[in-house]
Amino acid sequence: MKSERRLAEAQRIAHLGNWEWDIIAGDLHFSDEVCEIFGLLPDEFGKTYEAFLASVHPMTANRCNRP
Repeated sequence: MKSERRLAEAQRIAHLGNWEWDIIAGDLHFSDEVCEIFGLLPDEFGKTYEAFLASVHPMTANRCNRP
């Protein structure tokens, strides 16, 4: 899709990404740029919240788990 390509290009230029979390299923979807920011290939990044927490600084992980 043209709009998805434009979004990916804008994210690459700005060096930011987006993600979506299905809390019920426990699945995460990250844009390719999020993987780039973490220095990983899209297939190397676990698609779970736990994988995300394992890849960020412990202080950030603690903040993510606060209500």
